[in-house]
Amino acid sequence: MTSVRHATGHFKNHRGLLLYYQAWRVPQTKAVLVFVHGLGEHSGRYRNPVEYFTERGYTCYAYDHQGHGRSEGQRCYAPTLRSYLKDLKLFLDYVKDHEKGEVLILVGHSLGGQIVLNYGADSGVAVLGVIASSPNVRVFNVPKIKILSAKLGTWIVPRLPLPNDLDPNDLSHDPAVVKAYVTDPLVCRKITIRLAAEILTNQEKMDTLASQFRVPCLLLHGGGDRICDPRGTKEFYERIPLKDKQLKIYEGLYHEIFNEYENQQVFSDMERWIERH
Repeated sequence: MTSVRHATGHFKNHRGLLLYYQAWRVPQTKAVLVFVHGLGEHSGRYRNPVEYFTERGYTCYAYDHQGHGRSEGQRCYAPTLRSYLKDLKLFLDYVKDHEKGEVLILVGHSLGGQIVLNYGADSGVAVLGVIASSPNVRVFNVPKIKILSAKLGTWIVPRLPLPNDLDPNDLSHDPAVVKAYVTDPLVCRKITIRLAAEILTNQEKMDTLASQFRVPCLLLHGGGDRICDPRGTKEFYERIPLKDKQLKIYEGLYHEIFNEYENQQVFSDMERWIERH
């Protein structure tokens, strides 16, 4: 059995907020996986992939976004989506300082997937590859009036929190996962108007971002996802100009493929992709 050293700490972001992180370090690591979580959740919800990969010799890191989990900041608020991207770059620098010479793989889920896809189109990429799980490239049936209201409201009441309209039953087929989410005191089931507007505006740029993508990638999505539309992920994949790319759609799986009954297959697919790189 692999010996895993778990540590927690904080790093200061560009806004002066202290962001919480966790590290699960193994001796003689094969590579380092950096997890980037989704809207309203936190790094503690990634136990399943962390356990799988640490048992197989991978070191894992994860952090809580500003305004999420155990990190400082107003709940589910950020002035811009790029603010999250800046936090990610700072954290990657921190990880590289502590894991000198090791290969880094970025793993983002949902909003975290949207963030890592933005990172993959950036000129300063410092990871070997990007894995995006159910990335928030496109959401289902957002009424145009809601989009307009968010974009107007961001200039009037940017910090106003509203329900995020996420149905917990759409996360996973496993009732235990749904119950844990609903009762988790660190989960925030709201979204501020500014953040909603930033997310929607960024989604409108996804075609351009895909054409600028510059790092090997694995895109994963549940075919039964009712939160983030898998068709958006497929279209993003098709526009990536690189040959080193892969897309896997898991028939029937819901949004949180890491928390579905079939998650071992998902993790195995990820591991095979990582080993090829």
